[in-house]
Amino acid sequence: MNEELASIPQPDRGLLFRAMAAYQRDIDVAWQVDKYTVGLMRMRNRARGAAGRCLFFATVQLRTGEETLVALAAYKKEGRSVPKNVMQRAEARLREWKRKNGII
Repeated sequence: MNEELASIPQPDRGLLFRAMAAYQRDIDVAWQVDKYTVGLMRMRNRARGAAGRCLFFATVQLRTGEETLVALAAYKKEGRSVPKNVMQRAEARLREWKRKNGII
């Protein structure tokens, strides 16, 4: 995941993280959030002329009762559909993150 994020040039990388923080605080931003499989969401910039950077993430309920956002996969949108390998990578990372953190 770190390599994927590092491959996204600034300011796009910073915009993605600020958009995630705004989403977590229920602040409306110029980013669209689409729900995919159970617990998996995609955030993309809906502003005109945006570079098409997308981020798959999940909202996860911790054992403490707190909720956190987990970044799972980042990619540059180049077509109408999500590349299958990106979706599979995000789903696998979510399963692995939950396993490592004892969340079922």
